[in-house]
Amino acid sequence: AGRLYAARNPFNDLFSLSLRFERGSRHERSLCAALKLLDLSGAGSMTAEDYKKRLYGLGTSISYDCAEQRSGVTISGLDKNLEPSLDLLFERFAAPSIATDTLKKMVEVEIGAHQDNKKDPATVHNALGEFARRGKESAVLAELNDDELRALSTQALARLIESAMDYKRRMAYVGNRAPAEIGRLLETGNRHRASASLLAPPKHIPARYQRPARPKVLFTPRDMVQSRVGLFAADEILDPAHYADYLFYSMYMGGGMSSVIFQEVREARSLAYAAWGQYGEAWVKGAENQVFGGLLCQAAKTVE
Repeated sequence: AGRLYAARNPFNDLFSLSLRFERGSRHERSLCAALKLLDLSGAGSMTAEDYKKRLYGLGTSISYDCAEQRSGVTISGLDKNLEPSLDLLFERFAAPSIATDTLKKMVEVEIGAHQDNKKDPATVHNALGEFARRGKESAVLAELNDDELRALSTQALARLIESAMDYKRRMAYVGNRAPAEIGRLLETGNRHRASASLLAPPKHIPARYQRPARPKVLFTPRDMVQSRVGLFAADEILDPAHYADYLFYSMYMGGGMSSVIFQEVREARSLAYAAWGQYGEAWVKGAENQVFGGLLCQAAKTVE
């Protein structure tokens, strides 16, 4: 099914197991919506409420995450209950039990969040920063809009959920079991799919940042006494040989309260509530790095 990384937990009888898929909303736009729906669903003959009670009885928690080019699920709890916990995890993917009105309620919440986001300065600033860095490739612009959310169907999302385990993945386990035993449990739990037939993850789409011919300023006017400023510049394609340089620069310039930017802008000069900056290295080969910084300050102090 993929590579398994394992480490023993010498402190207690708890485990954590993560499955990471190199597949996200850039490859399948509705995937993140499908995983949100899965988190609100039951499994097989169990309703969502029954499913929660079963997990609670085992002392187990399951969480899902989804981004542009990655998605995953993490399950954690008591190591003695690992087997039944895994059974519940795989059953939910194989046979999600979705109540009739679950999708409708989820869509209403997401649309409401869209309206709230337009009023939230931090969210607007993040969206503007994404557009400044990536233009039309902005992750915010790639999200499902209100009309697309309303057009989602339970059946289509259920098919996405059921196909999620068709892909090879990377797995990470921390607990008291031997790696070989975990490997066998994962293969057994995934028994409804032959490992030999698992699909390779889709091709990664390298991030590319805007490179304007001259400095470019984007702004959103708001009736507020605080300024939010972000600075972004594209740099080289990720070079693993330079990783120590990336790390050192980030720690020196923006690595916490002792860093140069924080000390100079906030502490020594009292110009900002917060100030930060780092060298942002890409996480896959072929993608671009970027230099970025930002600050929150009183509007009157912005220029200085």
